[in-house]
Amino acid sequence: MNRIFIIAIADPDPGFCAYCKKIFEHRGYVVIVSNSPNELYQAVSEELVDLVVLSTDFPDRNATDICYDIRKIPEYFNLPIIFTSAELDESEILYCLGVGGSDFLIKPISDQELLAKISFALHTFNKMNDRFGGLPLGCRVGGRYEVVGHIDSGGFSNVYKAVDVTSVHRIMYAVKVFDFPFTEQSTREQLYSFLREAYQLCKLNHEAAVKIHDFGQFGSIIFIAMEYVDGEPVDELIEQNGPMDEVNAAFLAFELCDVLNYLDQKDMLHRDIKPDNIMITKQGAIKLVDFGLCKQKNEQTLSLDEDQFKGTAQFVSPEYIRGEGLTIASDLYALGISLYYIVSGYKPFDGNDFARILHQQMNEAPPHLSTLQTQISPEFVNLIMQMLEKDVSKRPSLPDAMEVLSGILSDNNPP
Repeated sequence: MNRIFIIAIADPDPGFCAYCKKIFEHRGYVVIVSNSPNELYQAVSEELVDLVVLSTDFPDRNATDICYDIRKIPEYFNLPIIFTSAELDESEILYCLGVGGSDFLIKPISDQELLAKISFALHTFNKMNDRFGGLPLGCRVGGRYEVVGHIDSGGFSNVYKAVDVTSVHRIMYAVKVFDFPFTEQSTREQLYSFLREAYQLCKLNHEAAVKIHDFGQFGSIIFIAMEYVDGEPVDELIEQNGPMDEVNAAFLAFELCDVLNYLDQKDMLHRDIKPDNIMITKQGAIKLVDFGLCKQKNEQTLSLDEDQFKGTAQFVSPEYIRGEGLTIASDLYALGISLYYIVSGYKPFDGNDFARILHQQMNEAPPHLSTLQTQISPEFVNLIMQMLEKDVSKRPSLPDAMEVLSGILSDNNPP
């Protein structure tokens, strides 16, 4: 199904507005008509539009000021703004283009010219947005975080690489932007999700957990500015290089167990441990990222909904699926699943059938790791398999797991 584009028009001539509205709606566009530049600005602040047609013929002639203000809204950094005028004035045309206008049309305008300009501008704008995951390069989130690249997308958010232009050393951050539609932006559930992640991140102070720097709302943008991790997620490293050797995998496991122990002391659970949320920096440090599902132990679990499990069904614990109370052992289970994949290249429960994966998680034993990987010591294999026990009481405690891992590391690094 083709997307329906929204065009906003502001012109003092009711006849011109009616003319544009008729031919645009005939082409399938949705049209918003405003009686002044200020009314136009209010309209685009409340409704996400795809293109603006703005006249310079208003008596107060503040159309260019409104254009400049629209450009300050992050989503509208590259929004097509086409100026129109009944007078041919070269200096005015240059000025309008200089303050952010995409094009300038002189009335009278033929149907063919107007539609061609609109179609081309929409195509260019959306092609650029698709390249960079929503926000364009150069956009400043919160007035200070200048987008220089797109990192990742997922759920209702995009993560961007951004520079803090207010810092002397132009510090790099990962800025997570929540892509809520205007009509849903203030819904309780979505705002709660944002505030929960920001709040949980604020409370964390562990070297292996990503740190939050700032969060807030700017225009229609809700964002979190986090520590930028210069490295790669573990899942990509495994895909590129194959399974990880025992020493590196044990070091990674020890660091993550230490993070889980830290969370446990704060009565918190991560609930989304998986290889793509584990980063390895260029210096070899381990970082656990994405605390979007992090919660206090006394919070209720999420309802069983396919959308909430999508992409992570392979890593959730049986008790999570059943909607039972969770403990840090649930995160340890997810870490065990991740380690199984990290050292073998195989996920113990996988496939395209979501319900089937959940059934396997609750009822089936995974293939024993020793049948897939013979280069890993029995101690490490047994630890991983114990972490995957369906019965929570049969899983090792965090201190016991860390003791085994410490022994593996010591054996491979004698004094």
